Order: sequence, then C-alpha cells, then structure tokens
Amino acid sequence: MWNLGGGHMSRSAILTICAIFWSYVSAAQTPVLPVDVQSVINQFKGQLYFSAKALKTGAVVVYRADEKVQTASVIKVPILVELFSQAKENRLALEDVVALTEANKVEGSGILQNLGLGLKLTLRDVAVLMITLSDNTASNMLIDKVGIAPVNERMRRIGLKETTLYKKVFKPAPETAPEEQKKWGLGVTTPNEMLALMEKIYRKEIVDPAGCEDMIAILKAQSDHDQIPRYLVGPAWEKVQVANKTGSLDQVRNDVGIVFTPNGDFILSLFAQESADRKWTADNEATVALGRLSLALLNYLKTR
Repeated sequence: MWNLGGGHMSRSAILTICAIFWSYVSAAQTPVLPVDVQSVINQFKGQLYFSAKALKTGAVVVYRADEKVQTASVIKVPILVELFSQAKENRLALEDVVALTEANKVEGSGILQNLGLGLKLTLRDVAVLMITLSDNTASNMLIDKVGIAPVNERMRRIGLKETTLYKKVFKPAPETAPEEQKKWGLGVTTPNEMLALMEKIYRKEIVDPAGCEDMIAILKAQSDHDQIPRYLVGPAWEKVQVANKTGSLDQVRNDVGIVFTPNGDFILSLFAQESADRKWTADNEATVALGRLSLALLNYLKTR
C-alpha cells in the first residue's frame, strides 16, 4: 500500500491517476491543426512532415517538423547556397567556365545528360539548370566544384544540425560516408531546418543581399509547379510568385519555397514520404497532397 498525506491508496490507483495526468499533459502539448490541414494528413496514404510560416506576423504551423526526412533534390538548395557563398568569399566566380564530362553525366531529371561532351557553361548557368530543371548532371558538376564537406560545414555554421549532403546524384557514396547514408540516400534534413534556410535567403542573412536576390530569382524560375503553386490560382492568389525547389523519389515528394503575395509573404517546407502511390505523374497522390497542404496552410496563415 502507498501512503499519501496520511491516507492509503493502492498502487494501481496511483498508476491510474498518473496515466490520466500524463494524458492531459500530452494533449496540452499536441498542437491543434487547422481542420483543412488535418484533413490532408488524414487522407494521405503515407507520412507528412511540414513547417510553415507567415513572414509578416511570425505565425507558424508545424507537424513533425523536427523529424528527419529524405531530401531528394531539395538538397540542391544547400548546394546553391554554398556556391554563392564561395563566390562571395572569392574562392570561385559565378562566371567561371566548366565543361561537361562523361564522368558527371547521370540519368533522371535535367537536359545536360543529352548534350554533347565538352559543352562549356558558367557556374551560374549550371546552378540555373540544377534548380530550374533539377538537372542531376548539373548538380554533380557543382558538387565537384564546391565539395560535399564544405556544403555540410556551411549548414552547421548557420545552425542547421541535421541538413546533410552525402554524395553526388546517382553516384556511389564515398567510403567516408556515415552508415546512416544508406537510409537517407542523397541527403537528409528536417522541415524546420529547410524553413530556416529559406528564411535566411528571404531576409538576406546569408551570403549578401545581392546574392540572395539572385538565388531567389533562380528559385522563382523553377519549372515544377505541381506542388506548392498547384492550387494558388484565381483572384485570391492574383500576382502570387513562388521561389521553390522540389524533390522526388518513388515514395517521396518534397517542396520548399517562399510564396510572395501582395498581402504578405510565407515560407512552406513540405515533405511527403513513404507514399503508397509511386506513379511518376502530376496526379501522384503525394504530389496532390502537397498541393492541397500548401493551399490549406496558406489560407490559414494569411488570416493570422
């Protein structure tokens, strides 16, 4: 028997009280999501993770936002940041010319794989292809130039503890890659960390103002409009602009971006993983889910 304040209570009664107490604590710590946002989560056959912020008011909506996720091609944003950072530090110039080689040609998204060897491009042009077409060969060319370790060191210096580039696209991982690389593939991050990186670009707190403006211009030219911008149409979203980067694998669809509107700007960091639908179409369930999630989050945040 247990004695509390002179009375007697059974151990089972104590455990019951504790269970009730912790259930209330847990409920208090669980954020109540907007109805439309929760509906997207409930209907998606997979796992969603996201972080969203209204930049004018600071209002946020998060869900599993500190959990690790596969980046797929979203990791190309840190590569872009490292390229512009090294240019600012005079370690290279965006006008430097590199040549297309057989060693860097890989399949998947992009156009360079279909072009002739020896083609010469400026580093900025290669960066444009990496972001706007998610060109995998362009990504490998830039990784050769800036290095894998410097990308990760830069992320750590700006406070991103998890965001990591492991290897070149469709190339074997280096022998020095950690064991966890086998789980995450090309790269790993969290929704909160990618939101933080995009906010630093937006607020011109990384590289320099001119460099951030240039990176935003490149991100605005991104050609995949099937996720964050998907449903941002009609009078309510007139003059909207999106600067974003997507990432896709068989079971993964991701999109991180800045949404510019006349009444305020927003950042969305959206990740759909373990999707049951593996179709490579614009109507893939994960793709549509992120489009619906984008609209639901923005409709909520613009009233906050």
